[in-house]
Amino acid sequence: MNLLFYISGPLIILILFFVVKLVIKNRFHFKTKARRIVFTILASFIIYLVTVLSAIYIFFSFTPELDFNQDAWRKEPAKRHLMLEDLKGSKELISNTTMEVKAKLGEPSKEDNEILEYKILEAGKLDFYENSLIIYFENDVVYKVNLKKRKLH
Repeated sequence: MNLLFYISGPLIILILFFVVKLVIKNRFHFKTKARRIVFTILASFIIYLVTVLSAIYIFFSFTPELDFNQDAWRKEPAKRHLMLEDLKGSKELISNTTMEVKAKLGEPSKEDNEILEYKILEAGKLDFYENSLIIYFENDVVYKVNLKKRKLH
């Protein structure tokens, strides 16, 4: 497996070299063959870097989401951050009383006359985040759900 990893990079650059060479052959006119080869090598390397860095960014920024499930929320606290977007977007909590919300989500981290706040830590692939699910209520009925995400240093 390691051998494949070490061979794939140069092999992809070599393939890119020939593709770029074919593309620029008829479109660009260089004074010397050496300039055309240098340009082709640089263009191949830049395309490779952009592609690899984009793939790495996509891999590390992708976080799957789960639909809210009350049993999973209670039994698997480490997966709660995956359900936050669904809780916010599905309107599952809207029109519930504060007691119904507490029955679904448990005791909040912070509670006052107008909000319930649930702080949920998330271990990302590269960083740690503190998610705050803020549930606003009026006359003991939820009317708005907000989600804030803060990167921890």
